[in-house]
Amino acid sequence: MTGIGEASGDSRGFSYSPSVQFDYETTRLYFLAKARMVRAPHIQYDTYSVQGGFSFYETGFEETQPWFVIEARTTENMSTHNEITPALRLINQNYFVELGVTNPWDRDLRTPKLNLMLTF
Repeated sequence: MTGIGEASGDSRGFSYSPSVQFDYETTRLYFLAKARMVRAPHIQYDTYSVQGGFSFYETGFEETQPWFVIEARTTENMSTHNEITPALRLINQNYFVELGVTNPWDRDLRTPKLNLMLTF
């Protein structure tokens, strides 16, 4: 599982995590590109990703709008790790639900993905 764990090492030092993100979205199309770098003593962790998607149809604010989104992501740490994640995204007013599978064609790397977001 990624994203959970502890980094150990020399805690005396300066760390920083610059990132940059660009996105473009209409009511039917979506594109996002981002880069994030984590730097600390003896740690260098970079993540780059690109997402693209489309809505199946346009809806009003009160209705659920389904999207198909695909993400390509690479992580560079001790070794390079690449992921492709197709997902179904449902947006309704303040709710956001995304269900997908990372690397669905690879039995060893296949991982379910669930994102939930509530804005208020």
